Amino acid sequence: MTLNKHFGEELLHKIKDERLQPKPRWQFLLKNYTVWGLGILAMFLGAVSMSLIFYMSNYSESDLYERAGGLFWEKIFLVVPFFWVICLVFFVFVVLYNIKHTKKGYRYPLPFILAFIISTSIILGGIFYVIGFGEKIDDELGQHAPFYDQVMNPHIDFWSQPERGRLMGMIISQSGDKEYILVDRENREWLVFAGSTSQPIDNKIQIGRPVRLLGRVRSDNKFNIIEILSIAPGKGFFEKFGPSSPKKMAPPSSALMMEKKQFNQVQNNFCLFLEKYPEIKLIFASSLLENKEVIKKIEADDPQFFRYLEFLNSGTSTTINWQQ
Repeated sequence: MTLNKHFGEELLHKIKDERLQPKPRWQFLLKNYTVWGLGILAMFLGAVSMSLIFYMSNYSESDLYERAGGLFWEKIFLVVPFFWVICLVFFVFVVLYNIKHTKKGYRYPLPFILAFIISTSIILGGIFYVIGFGEKIDDELGQHAPFYDQVMNPHIDFWSQPERGRLMGMIISQSGDKEYILVDRENREWLVFAGSTSQPIDNKIQIGRPVRLLGRVRSDNKFNIIEILSIAPGKGFFEKFGPSSPKKMAPPSSALMMEKKQFNQVQNNFCLFLEKYPEIKLIFASSLLENKEVIKKIEADDPQFFRYLEFLNSGTSTTINWQQ
């Protein structure tokens, strides 16, 4: 009894000397809600990781990797999406940590908690995969996440090795019969030839859709197709290079830029010549008037042509109505 009394007196003196006060109830509630909130968020992210594991593993094509000349360790990384497996393990431990730090979490044995977390992640991940949520997340990450093609999706790196007969990219245009322009992951243009394949290409190669190709390099930036394959994981990554947006188009080649520059120089020289000699300009305009039917036909095919004719009206004493 004396010992308990002595201990109680020391405790009261310590509270008084250090001015200790009980924490308000809201702080305990905030901590508890934060722990549960982080646990639920980690559980959701773990389910998302599981859905991406299902999505990428569904396109494991071991026989195809054999035909593509893949090495053993490359096939392992393609079959098992290690990045998302690591993410899943991380989120499982985050959930485990948060459950253990809840008010009653210490009561549950560790194997039971782990089994609950993993089974919940598998069930939710399977549901996300079935409804297409995993595919949508992969497309969004492909378009916006940094290092997606190097870390998150090893398929892109594997299929972007043309020197080993593998080429992946977006078809942006058709340049001829069974000839297409493809943009690879480094935004380089390839002229791909489908004449060497026996496959029907109507549904295999379409402008604005990414593809995987097996074949061989013919020369610089030219590729002969032997086999055409569809693409699933990673297609969102290549949609950045689609033909719908000018910003996504590959830059023009140096030859096209030089040709355009030479054309603009010739055009500028001709305009300067007509400005220097207005008499010639007037004679030239009069000659065009004699062929107004031809002018109208050209204008119908090229609306921009009328803008060039307007130039002939400037600087002359005669205003010509070309559209009469």
